[in-house]
Amino acid sequence: MRTVDYGFYTETYHGTLTAKKFSAQIMPAAAYVDDLTMGRAAGADLTERELLRVQLAICAAVDAMDLNQAHGDVVSESNDGVSVHYESGASGIREKQIRDAAVLYLAQTNLLYRGVG
Repeated sequence: MRTVDYGFYTETYHGTLTAKKFSAQIMPAAAYVDDLTMGRAAGADLTERELLRVQLAICAAVDAMDLNQAHGDVVSESNDGVSVHYESGASGIREKQIRDAAVLYLAQTNLLYRGVG
């Protein structure tokens, strides 16, 4: 499984999470991208472009996972009183947002191909 370090996250991806928050999300994000690519993200035969795309996808997944953990799903909202209530906990993580964040970087690669190659 490929991972990225905090230096890559802040300097190349320009992520804004603290090192502590990044550390809490990096392993699940890397595992998610590895699963999304059916293990191809960990391959030794990636081109430089594919490797960069995998690293960026992991960073995007880190941000999406943190955002979803912090806020969860909106369960009610009020306009006049400006109050928003979020669902909390693991059920609040929306996989579609995490997937969309990662796929943004993986879409122009063969890493998402689900067929037999």
